[in-house]
Amino acid sequence: MDVHVGQSNKSQPCLKHGRQIGSKDKNPLTRKGAKNKDCPSEDIENLKESPDIINTSALEEADQVSSSAMALSLLVVSISFYLKEYISPDSDLYATLSLVSVAGVVVMVIAFSLGLGAMPWIIMSEILPINIKDLAGSFATLANWFFSWLVTLTTNLLLDWSSGGTFTIYTAVCVFTAGFVAIWVPETKGKTLEEIQQFFR
Repeated sequence: MDVHVGQSNKSQPCLKHGRQIGSKDKNPLTRKGAKNKDCPSEDIENLKESPDIINTSALEEADQVSSSAMALSLLVVSISFYLKEYISPDSDLYATLSLVSVAGVVVMVIAFSLGLGAMPWIIMSEILPINIKDLAGSFATLANWFFSWLVTLTTNLLLDWSSGGTFTIYTAVCVFTAGFVAIWVPETKGKTLEEIQQFFR
């Protein structure tokens, strides 16, 4: 069986620093037409047509839509709980508000699953430098599960205090998340790791 060394596989885009190299890459060693022994110029030229290149701006928009949908659904839930405090439990409106509360929670779970549940992990792999990716990724995972545990721990305590107030707090957190993504999450499409790191300085 003959083995040909040095031939490029056009179906497998080249990688640099763990990120795919786009035609807009300003790095002289990796931009379109550059001479690179690991990434032949013909492979680099084909990258812009590759379906595997992640559009990070689309991910950021998905996160904003997800967090906004979560905030809206949780707001509906909190309003329903506030209204139920002034309505007789025997009335039809009380039962309707209960169904609205359940529907709002279901919509929140769906919005989370389609956006904030997965997108941050993809963005994290794009913005973290190679030299700290393992440590920073571990810290981010720890923080994620710590706050998940904290929410689980305090939910019943908050519900005993105020059901409407509990979901109002959750709504505020989702609104803050949407603003955070819009303001502080950098655009990574077509940028080198050095340019992404410069955004945080």
